[in-house]
Amino acid sequence: MDDSDQNPDEIQVRLKPILGLRPAVYVPAFYAVALVAILFAVLVLPGLRAHGSVITVRSTPPGAAVRIDGDYVGSTPGSFFVQSGTRELEIERPYFAAYRETVDVRGRVVGSWFFPRRAERDVVLALPGGAAAAERESLRLLVRAAAEEFAAWALAGEASGQYQFPPVARDLWSDLRAVDPMGNAGVLPSFGAFVSFALPQVASEAQLADLASAVVSSGGQTGVAVPSGLVYAAQRLASAAAEAPLMPLHLQDVLSGNRASTFSDTGWIASGERALSDIRARAIEPDSRTAGVVSVAALGLDFIRFVPDRAGSSDRVVIDPGARGARGGDIPIGADLEPFAVSRTEVPARLLLEFIETVPEWSPANRAVLIDAGLVDADYLVDIDRMRANPELPASGISAYAADAFVEWLSALLPADQTVRLPTEAEWEYVRIASAAQAGVFAPTDGPVVAAGAPSSRTGVVGLLGNVWELTSDRFARYARVYPDSPIDAGQRVVRGGGWANDERRFNASDRGAVDPSWSSPFVGLRLVLVSGR
Repeated sequence: MDDSDQNPDEIQVRLKPILGLRPAVYVPAFYAVALVAILFAVLVLPGLRAHGSVITVRSTPPGAAVRIDGDYVGSTPGSFFVQSGTRELEIERPYFAAYRETVDVRGRVVGSWFFPRRAERDVVLALPGGAAAAERESLRLLVRAAAEEFAAWALAGEASGQYQFPPVARDLWSDLRAVDPMGNAGVLPSFGAFVSFALPQVASEAQLADLASAVVSSGGQTGVAVPSGLVYAAQRLASAAAEAPLMPLHLQDVLSGNRASTFSDTGWIASGERALSDIRARAIEPDSRTAGVVSVAALGLDFIRFVPDRAGSSDRVVIDPGARGARGGDIPIGADLEPFAVSRTEVPARLLLEFIETVPEWSPANRAVLIDAGLVDADYLVDIDRMRANPELPASGISAYAADAFVEWLSALLPADQTVRLPTEAEWEYVRIASAAQAGVFAPTDGPVVAAGAPSSRTGVVGLLGNVWELTSDRFARYARVYPDSPIDAGQRVVRGGGWANDERRFNASDRGAVDPSWSSPFVGLRLVLVSGR
């Protein structure tokens, strides 16, 4: 029989009995078991497999690390699932006292997928307690860390699509308000010190906006911009402008587009230009005549003595660098310069080699420990074989921290009435202009020449340009010469003079470089200043 003509409505499917059970019995049973299994998988199984609670943790200030039984799970604010049982909750943030609590975590079995058991912790972190001195030190470290971060971002130029600057100043004020919610005298001086440090660092609109926003908030003492905060910010601006007559030129340099053109039409800019002219009118021409040579047998170095001429004035010596240099190198320097003696050459490697042999904690073998301490980086003394092969090459490959320790060790070799130190940037600039160095060791070359073999100058100082960049004792800020000295000793270190890897065609003798104090570069060395007892 051909079934193709059969009516589909007449087709029937009959289930057979299973194990003697009729379909009318086992089909409903199957559906019931399936339903129970689904309900078990949805309502019960999650509570059995992950029995615990979701704990929401908030901290003041935010951004604290959250650890459960010592394992990092995230940062505040955040919600974290914690298995049931007795757990150790830790909330930690640098420079604040850690919060620790033993938590009895419970859970629910039924419905935990949809309605997990929840708990909350709101924690106010405080500075380490105990002694007032310990709290002040923690506050100092907190502000210093923010200053270091702000200074590092200042070297990045303007923000771009690839990265945006973090609100360092605003975050710091938020942290300080956590220490003192009413913004009383305990934290305002610390924030004021940060502002004084940060202002000379500002080299972009993004940082300027961050700093201005934080100042406005700190004036309101509430964390938000209010009229009293705007008044306070205006007062701070007026005070800063009174102490820094070149401030209008700094802000004009930072602003861009329509803001810059609008700003440039104000009388304030004209006042800054007049102030710059007045400062340059007071500048002296560093004298190329030196006051003799001092030989220091203990170091095997000669020092050339300079006596800055104050031109009959009791004011600070003003040195005009002249030609425009990178990173604020065209701004005149004002400094209280006393007579000083600078080493004729850069420090040779033989003294550095003796140092690391005598003080083993600074030897390359201890590099890992020094890196962990934040005193050097992985490039520390990478050129030591080159220096061992020729000890008269300039010492290099050490960080500013290592250089400070090295110079202190050198001073211990001298008679009691003599010490050596790194030059200030003002001293270095005075020697550069007085020496009128024209030639240096620049690219293309495969390394520095011996310290005494670099080109000389009209004062007899050797190797001022090229060979290796020379460390100074000053902290770097692009507009440091515009403002009074910062109360915070943080940030990068100023280096001057250029190095053997630089293209001479793109280098100006007024250029200023910046290095992190922990950076160890084969391109950076040092020159010494001799201080004799009177």
